[in-house]
Parts: sequence; C-alpha cells; structure tokens
Amino acid sequence: MEKSNKLSVLFSFKNEERNIRKLVKRTTDTCKNCLKDKIISEYEIIFVDDASDDKSNLILNELRTTNPNIQIHKTTRSFGNAECLRYAIKASSGDIICYLDADLQDPPELIYDLINEYQTHDVEVVYTRRLSRKGESKIKLLITWLGYKFLSAISSYPLLKNVGDFTLITRKVADQLVNLPEQLPYTRGIVQYFGYPFRVFEYNRDPRNDGADNSKFPIFNLKVWYGYFDRALLSTTDLPLKIFFPLSLILFSFSFLITLHVTLQIILNTAPPGWSSIILITLILAAFNFFSLGAISLYINNIYLTLRGRPDIIIRNIDK
Repeated sequence: MEKSNKLSVLFSFKNEERNIRKLVKRTTDTCKNCLKDKIISEYEIIFVDDASDDKSNLILNELRTTNPNIQIHKTTRSFGNAECLRYAIKASSGDIICYLDADLQDPPELIYDLINEYQTHDVEVVYTRRLSRKGESKIKLLITWLGYKFLSAISSYPLLKNVGDFTLITRKVADQLVNLPEQLPYTRGIVQYFGYPFRVFEYNRDPRNDGADNSKFPIFNLKVWYGYFDRALLSTTDLPLKIFFPLSLILFSFSFLITLHVTLQIILNTAPPGWSSIILITLILAAFNFFSLGAISLYINNIYLTLRGRPDIIIRNIDK
C-alpha cells in the first residue's frame, strides 16, 4: 500500500546562530534529494525559536527569502525544548514528521534513511539509536547510561535503551501526541508508551558543529537536571506515589513489633521509667501517619493518572 509522504522537519532551538546556515543547507539538500528520488511529495521545515537573544532569527528570516518551505515560530519567552517541540508537532502539516536537534549532532542527511525505513516496513515510528557520541565526556556518558538504566528499571512500560530525540513519526502518532493534556512532556517516553510498531536506525552521533564544549545540555547544569529528570520520571512511572503504601505497611509492621517488645518490658517490669509511654505514643502516631499517607498516595496516584489523560489502550487499525 502506498504511503502518504509530505515531510515535516522540526527544530526547537535557542541561540544557534553559528549552526543555522549549515543546518538549513544540509536539511534543505536532504529534502531536495528526497524529492528527486520521489520518496516524498513535498516538505516543510519548521523552526521554533525559544526566545533566542543572538542573531539566529535574523539569519533564518534571511534564508527564508530564498526558501519558502521554511517557517519560523518565535516564542515570547523561553519555555523549554520539549514544550517547543510539542508546539512544532502541532503546527506541522506533514504525513511524516521528523524532529532532531539543531546543533548538527544529529546529521540531517539521515532523514533520507529514516524515510526509507518507514516506507520499507509497516511501522508508525522510526527511532534512532546512537552507537557512539563524539565530543561528549565520559562522565556525561556514564551519567546518561545510569539514567537510562534507572528509568528502564522503574518504568511502567518498556523503554528502548540509548534512543534519543531524533525520531520519525507518522501523522497518526503526532495527533495522538499533541492531543494529550499532559504537562512537562517527555516526548521520547510518551511515543514509546503508545506502543506503535517501530524500527530502530543506528548511527554515530557527531559532536556539536560549533564546538564540543558548547553543549546544549551541560551535565552539571542544575536547570538541565530539573528540567529533564523530573519530566522523565513523571512521564515513565508512577512508582514514587505507589511506593508509599507498601512502605507504610512495612513501617506499620515494624512499629507493631516494637510495640509488642515495649509491652513485654512493661509486663516484666524491665522498662526504663518514662521510656515506655513515650515510645508507645510515638510509634502508634508514626504508624498511623505512615499508613494514612500510604492510603492517600493511592488516591493521589489515581488523580494523577486521570489528569494526565493518557488513553487506556491504543488501537492501530480496525479490520471489519
């Protein structure tokens, strides 16, 4: 069956004036090659400028005069990469959508290969897995690896290892994604949650075009940790909420055993004066508080899942 093939290429960026010209040229050349080989019928390139304060926007507007397929959307202030990406997906009109970083670590030329993967196989998503990551320190790679291991261990659904944001999705997946009311979107996690058939394309990631030391996500920047780790954790698991109830039962059981021990001391008249009553009251109150917190956490978890608004199941197609 022939697949629809208008292509949307999406970039969310901030302060990339040293990369924009080369990025636009390489992306445009790739799209033209796709047109020449008839694997797409038309294309658009959407840039969401997350309130850059350099010359990125001026350069883009200059390049747009010679390429009407370029769109530039500038935010009022900095909202974050994930929020800008979700907006870009919503603003796109392509049948297939490819999003990648604007720092040229993800080679735009690979868009051609991702489209071939999509058209050759009956899938809705093509992920990319990084075989190597040039220009990144061993400390950053170690922390990233540990982060993937941790999220995979506690996630409520399977997560692919070492898969980045460079991804191709179909319009069906895009519509499902932008219709979620979920805040703090973790796009790569949400797309994997959907569970659509996929392929994984492996590649070697390049260093940043303007220098490896100018990392988009510096590993020791607290804003990066706050803006990435919390959304990844919230998007992939509800374990922090659910864990309170079994912990409360363990602590309640421990408190009960200590209470028996103290009671036995009182009966045998071996308890230190004044100690028994204080310990008993403290343990009873602590056990009650932990048990109440565990019960409340179950209800909060249900509210959280309801407000997140993810579908119970996802149907790819129906044959009648």
